[in-house]
Amino acid sequence: MTVHHDLQQLPVFKNAVITTGAFDGVHCGHLEIINRMKQIAQKVNGETIIITFHPHPRKVISSIPGEIKQLTSLEERIHLLEKVGIDHLVVVNFNYAFSNLTAPQYIKEFLADHFHPHTILVGYDHRFGNGRTGNFELLEKMGATLGFRTEQMNEIWKEGVVVSSTQIRNYIQEHEIEKANALLGYPYPFEGFVVRGNQIGRTIGFPTANLHINNEEKLIPSNGVYAVKVKGACLDNKTNQGMINHTAIGSTIVPLQPLGYNYLGGKLLALMCLTDKVQQDWKEQYRDTLVGVTTTSLYGQNKAGGLSQYDNLKHWKKMGYTSGSVSYETRKPTVALMLDWLKKNHTRKYFEWFVAKNLDGMPYKRDHKNRSNTFIYSQLDVPKELIRSEHRRGIYFSPLYNNTCEFLRKEITEDKLAKSFDTSYDYLVNLWKEKYVARRIRSLNERGSFSTETLFYDDLIYMDWEETKDKYLQQVGR
Repeated sequence: MTVHHDLQQLPVFKNAVITTGAFDGVHCGHLEIINRMKQIAQKVNGETIIITFHPHPRKVISSIPGEIKQLTSLEERIHLLEKVGIDHLVVVNFNYAFSNLTAPQYIKEFLADHFHPHTILVGYDHRFGNGRTGNFELLEKMGATLGFRTEQMNEIWKEGVVVSSTQIRNYIQEHEIEKANALLGYPYPFEGFVVRGNQIGRTIGFPTANLHINNEEKLIPSNGVYAVKVKGACLDNKTNQGMINHTAIGSTIVPLQPLGYNYLGGKLLALMCLTDKVQQDWKEQYRDTLVGVTTTSLYGQNKAGGLSQYDNLKHWKKMGYTSGSVSYETRKPTVALMLDWLKKNHTRKYFEWFVAKNLDGMPYKRDHKNRSNTFIYSQLDVPKELIRSEHRRGIYFSPLYNNTCEFLRKEITEDKLAKSFDTSYDYLVNLWKEKYVARRIRSLNERGSFSTETLFYDDLIYMDWEETKDKYLQQVGR
């Protein structure tokens, strides 16, 4: 297959049999069109030509940024089309000027003048031209004048639905990967680079790999746990069984006052993560059974002799420590100077990190503060040892079943899971009250440190997160 990117450098095609479209996914419906193209080309001794567009047309004409997520990148499409035996692939730069072509202009100035087609083959719902006003009837009418024949494919049904890229996207977003694969005709793939995580999985006999997806336009399956096959350079391109998990089961749990340091709010939140309600919500959201919860401590190994708020917390097991280090907290005057420097010297990065917002009002770039700090330090050649400290957080895991690990290793089926403890709300709250809070209040009384005033923080109602963090979060774990 020959790939063309320049309309002005196209060869003279012989009895060109062409079709156009995004061909996102190169699915079973597309293959029906391609097979028909090859049949026609064989009869007329012609060449098969697919015209595709990059970027995706909806990305250019849509008023909603990021509306379209693609099943395949351009490179993936090229690879898939090469495998099916197409003679030529023409990649057209879809821009605003191209999108403004009227339907007659599209047919005459684009299709006819550049490709001189023998036959144009289109799908059942094909639309083209500005405002999507062009259809098969117009194509057929102008073809009679311009000297090419037209043919329209019927809709392709499979598994009780019409095969389309939109339907496949819906299946992937709805966790219906098997149905998506059936319409694609192959397992849905994506690729990226393995990045270092907290290495929690290996502590429970189930090592995982964290994959960084470089293509921001690639559609990633919704949160859940999926069986996957893994192929990569580190595996000598061999395919191996694996599991993909897009769920953030746990994170650092930080309670605000009044249930902070003095009243062991972190322990309460950690225990609440194990309740029947959380498991039920998990089931409804991800259509999967929650079998274990993980979290990391707020402070690291170098704090309080290595102790953490979760050490010896019932139903939680310490699995070890995270690796790596964290940056020192930068003082506000210094932060202000750094941001001023960034704004003056790297305006675009400043805009992306601190000005631009997504539709949900969140920063355009995730983890923008750490990103900006790291970038500024590197630009100013600040040695890492001056801004980083060892801070290995404790890793904790709560298996909700006695045989959680066996289940994760696929040694048993879900129906064999056996609860390891009572996960009712009442039990876990009472455990917190009786075993931890009561002891802490007695200790505070003995030291003369107990004050009812610390139970009331009415000003929190009127504070935003930054104000709350500055005033009260610093009290946690003091």
